[in-house]
Amino acid sequence: DLLVVRLPSPSAEDPLHHDKKKLLEARKLSCTFQVPISSSPVDACKLLDQMIHAARVAHMDELELYFAGGDDYGPFSARNELESLNLLLKTINTLLVAANDGAKGVLQLLVDEIVVRLRSVGLTDKLQMALQTENHEIEDSLLKWGEQHGVKSKLQIAFFEGAGRGMLASEDLGVDDIALEIPESLIISEELLCQSDM
Repeated sequence: DLLVVRLPSPSAEDPLHHDKKKLLEARKLSCTFQVPISSSPVDACKLLDQMIHAARVAHMDELELYFAGGDDYGPFSARNELESLNLLLKTINTLLVAANDGAKGVLQLLVDEIVVRLRSVGLTDKLQMALQTENHEIEDSLLKWGEQHGVKSKLQIAFFEGAGRGMLASEDLGVDDIALEIPESLIISEELLCQSDM
């Protein structure tokens, strides 16, 4: 028995539609996959890799599409990888809900592997960011001074290659979490403050 997994084709309204279709054809990738219900974990993961390759193309932005080499199947960026894996997770979870007992095994295997890969995207990004973190004495002393004067921060100063100095979360932050609190007494000039929805 075969199970059919259909991913959405690149949208005709997408300005990059033609280029994405061309890349899918050049790489002999389809948006429809036949998964044998009796697939071994190794075979199921090979099929999942093909699905991920197709989903990555569908979620490419202009820059990723421009630099996509002939045999570069990605990942291209954290954004692209997360969108691709989330699409697959949503598609396969939808199939899993309506699947018969015979198909549930291979579908659950695919879901479990996608979740593992989703988690690894965050770990990989965090590791790359940590490698670019350079706290020097000046930045450290500024942070210590701020803490002594009431600044509460869940951020650390980091250096990002190609972009310069910025902030990196020192712990996981959720929606509506406060990342930085600065007491009014430390504000030198209210004219220099900017409004932010963050």
